[in-house]
Amino acid sequence: MRHLQIMSTVLAIFCASSACAGDALEQAQNQLKSAQQQLNLTKTRITTSKEITRDCVPAPIPTTPIGPSWTFQIQTGANAQLRGTGWRQPCGANDGQFILTLQPLQGTPFVCGTEIEINIGGLRTDDILLDVNPNDNVPTSFCGNLGATTSFVLYEFDDNFAFDDDVAFNLTYESDFAADAITTVPAFDPALYGGGTGNAVISGKYSGSYYAVARNGEGVVVEVGTVGTRRVVFLTWYTYFQGQQRWIVGSVDITNSATEANIPLFLTSGGQFGNAFNPSQVSVVPWGNVNVQFPSCTAMRFQWAENGGQSGTYNYSRGLDGGLQGISCP
Repeated sequence: MRHLQIMSTVLAIFCASSACAGDALEQAQNQLKSAQQQLNLTKTRITTSKEITRDCVPAPIPTTPIGPSWTFQIQTGANAQLRGTGWRQPCGANDGQFILTLQPLQGTPFVCGTEIEINIGGLRTDDILLDVNPNDNVPTSFCGNLGATTSFVLYEFDDNFAFDDDVAFNLTYESDFAADAITTVPAFDPALYGGGTGNAVISGKYSGSYYAVARNGEGVVVEVGTVGTRRVVFLTWYTYFQGQQRWIVGSVDITNSATEANIPLFLTSGGQFGNAFNPSQVSVVPWGNVNVQFPSCTAMRFQWAENGGQSGTYNYSRGLDGGLQGISCP
């Protein structure tokens, strides 16, 4: 921001000498900030974000906070004002994705990552981009007039700064028209999000289809319900093997307070289509297992292990990001 302030001062002197209107100066300052953000973006394309948990939150990012939130209000222009709300989306275990939701209160405030500074333990950075899609691994950035409430992840690209958004930090939103807004964000506490682990207690409202943008073409369908007095999770994983479609299925009983389900998985084969189908021809063999957790109503943590030794962890998002019709979540 320091070089922008110097350039803004030069502009102010120029405008004073040419009877330039205040709105014109504000517009010129915003253009400078936008240009600086483009320079930052060019630099960032060859770097890697250090604190983005892909597929933890869907895109577009929700604008309704869950769990604790931290709010500030700031004047960003002569006739522009916005409210900022910081909050976290649990991603599982001790990992939470920090989200900044910005809401116009007056006019269409100019919003840019150049306005934001992060301080952790005496270290600071203002090399920040406002990214609306945390899942594409592309550091795009919003820098312009904000017409509607929008959520962002903070894409930090300072080589001399490590932004761990799970620790306590100070977020400063700078203003050329009023005092800066300084917000203290405490460390991520998974116990505040249900289940004591950052994962919700599993129930029927988490039933549905889940996928990941980065793995488009495969996905998971899960059902949570009852069979008699038992609480059961049924799961089907639609994926591929050697270019052919493969369905991997499983189920397991869970307790009333379970925040994760460890499901044995099986591979089926041998069946025929339509009238030729004969259940006796279907072969069912053990394939491996999966651990399923739900950090939120729109997210699934999917940790699988195959009997042959392969394993992986995927962060899936609910296909129906508004949830099941008629069922409140959370």
